[in-house]
Amino acid sequence: MFFFDFSKLIEEKLKENKIKNFQISDEDTFSNPEKFFSHRYSTINKIKKCGRQISLVGIKNKDI
Repeated sequence: MFFFDFSKLIEEKLKENKIKNFQISDEDTFSNPEKFFSHRYSTINKIKKCGRQISLVGIKNKDI
């Protein structure tokens, strides 16, 4: 099984774009189901009616 490190991707992209002032939370959505939605948590715990979530993150190209 493969888990994608989304936080690492964001960190690398911010650094590539010379953004120095940022923070990445170390909170784990899987470990905090009361606070966060986690598809992985819902799947492992066989929760069928768990809702859905989508995120869109981007960095605007300054040349456009």
